[in-house]
Order: sequence, then C-alpha cells, then structure tokens
Amino acid sequence: APLKATELLQLMKEDPESAPDSKAYNTVLTAWAKSHRDDAMEQSFALLDEMLSLSKNEHPAAADTDTTTTTTTAAGAGRGVKVVTPTEYTYQTLVNACVMRGELKRGEDVLNEMDRANIIPDAQTYFILMKGWKESNDPNAEAKIEEILMRMVQTQDGNNEYLH
Repeated sequence: APLKATELLQLMKEDPESAPDSKAYNTVLTAWAKSHRDDAMEQSFALLDEMLSLSKNEHPAAADTDTTTTTTTAAGAGRGVKVVTPTEYTYQTLVNACVMRGELKRGEDVLNEMDRANIIPDAQTYFILMKGWKESNDPNAEAKIEEILMRMVQTQDGNNEYLH
C-alpha cells in the first residue's frame, strides 16, 4: 500500500492540475506509518521533510491568508504551485509510528518538532506517547508519563475536549 500511495503522490506532483495538498501527503504518510516495511520510518520522515520544504515555498504576496487552511497557492510561472504545510495530524501520525515501533525517544523528538513549528498537539497525541511509555519496559516510564502529562496540561489552550 505505501509504495502504491507514493506512486500516486508522484503522479500528482507531476501534474499541475492535481498538485497534492497536505491531505494527500498525510494519506501517504499514514500508509507508510502503518507499514511493516523496514524502510517505513525513513520514508515517513522523508515525507515530513518534503512537506517542510514545500511549506517554505510560500510567496506571502500571493498566498491565501486564511489561517485555517493548510494549503495555499503561490504565484509561479503562470501556474499554481501548492504550498504544503505539516498539520497536527501529520505529527500525530509520526508520533504513533514511533510508538508502534518502540522508538519512544523519537516520538518525543516529534513532539519537540511540533513546538518548534508552533503546532499545539491535541490530547490524543500526548495519550499515544504516554501509552507507549506505559507499555514499555523502561524503568523510567512512570516519570516519562508524568513529564508528558505535565507538558500536555501546560500547553493546552482550553479548546481540547479531552481535558474538559
């Protein structure tokens, strides 16, 4: 499934009329994240890197100013060029992939990357990581869970249904 999804994404990238948006990238990312292939994590993080690279292609004068959208169209040689921005879902998918493979420290690194990108994780993202630590045999798991819980409480903005 992830190879076929990647092939379709590539076809979309080659056609200006169907340039992929964040949802298309997230769909392919999900396929890789759920894959049992040896290169799944490498491919998943490569997609994030590609999304981050595409997000820097935005031309402010031509970009859509609606902050609720994750895809804008930038001016470019007479045709639209999609600007793809990673979303909370993008990062949550990566956290989940890390947890599924027991790479809990890497999952925490993804959470830190979200902070740098000014994306506030929802409670489910934190719960995924806490569950990973709970199910691990790490002697520091309890402390890690408490640390993540405190981080979640400190970063939530009052709009999270899980905390009300």
